[in-house]
Amino acid sequence: MKKRYREEDDCLNCGTRLEGKYCHSCGQENLHLKEHFGHVLTHAVLDYFHFDHQFIHTLKPLLFEPGRLTSEYVAGRRARFLHPVRMYIFISIVYFLLAFSNNNHVVKVNREGHQITTGQTNVADNTIEYTEDNTSYTVYLTDEEKQKIKKAIKSTFKPSKDSSNIGEISDNQFEDAFLSIFTDRADQIDYDNYQEYLRDQSKLPKSQQDGFWNRYIIKKYITWQNDGVNSQKLFTEGVKHNVPKMMFLLLPLFALILKFAFWRNRKYYVEHLIFSFHFHCFIFLLFICVILLKMVLPVSWTLGIELIELIIITWYIYRAFRTFYQRSRFRVISKMIGVSLMYLVVFCLSITLVAVLTALTSV
Repeated sequence: MKKRYREEDDCLNCGTRLEGKYCHSCGQENLHLKEHFGHVLTHAVLDYFHFDHQFIHTLKPLLFEPGRLTSEYVAGRRARFLHPVRMYIFISIVYFLLAFSNNNHVVKVNREGHQITTGQTNVADNTIEYTEDNTSYTVYLTDEEKQKIKKAIKSTFKPSKDSSNIGEISDNQFEDAFLSIFTDRADQIDYDNYQEYLRDQSKLPKSQQDGFWNRYIIKKYITWQNDGVNSQKLFTEGVKHNVPKMMFLLLPLFALILKFAFWRNRKYYVEHLIFSFHFHCFIFLLFICVILLKMVLPVSWTLGIELIELIIITWYIYRAFRTFYQRSRFRVISKMIGVSLMYLVVFCLSITLVAVLTALTSV
């Protein structure tokens, strides 16, 4: 976008005499003040996101020259590139908006399991939502059937055309596994409400009553059990809200893993951190492309797309390590394996912690 510069050589901000388009004292650009609204608005957007020449200069090495962007940035050649943190924030926002958007194909089924309509819908209170293979099923229940279902989140439930009674569902529930993490009483809890549990506890000697922690977990469990549909929604929305925060916190952890893996390179921690930001920016851009491809390509292509995605990520990590850390092929491959395993462990622990904290705070 062409910019309109002033002919005068004085800085309007601090009064310093200029020797170029920018003030060497305060850094303000010597732009003309009288601009039409469209120019001002467009310039503000481009300036905020740095989506002018910086975006193009950053995107090319980020996507097609793994490791070079970080090397250039660490070497001090930064003016033509986007700041890693700002770039990560923008790309991650776009990715999570796409990943968590409610664009699933919704299928309503009646009590006999026959399809009656398709499309997006607002779910009523007396329904259960179930999603598998990117398809969301909305199952309508009678009040009697709703009372029969004591635990709402069913890890193996799927409506079937032969099913005549939705109340007849297997007891393979997620809640039992979740509760067993915190207490050994998962198979002993069968209360209609928390007050009934408290009355049962009051009949026991104090030495046999549950402590504060068990009371808290059981209260959450009973709430989840008796208000399953709403609790499931709260849990799902809570996880969606917390995962982006978790990913942002994973960036310094990934940099720490790199610090230990490549400690002989004697790089500063901040250099590994910049590499971490750039690497995750590429990963999110790749995921965005994959999501868009899955929207337009047949479902049968999914496996092939994911295989190509894995190959691209493997190649990118190898080339980025080779370029930025300057190690031999054998050392890079061994470091790739070690870093990937460590990162996988940290990621699994983090996502588990997010799920547990979300369940404890949102339900």
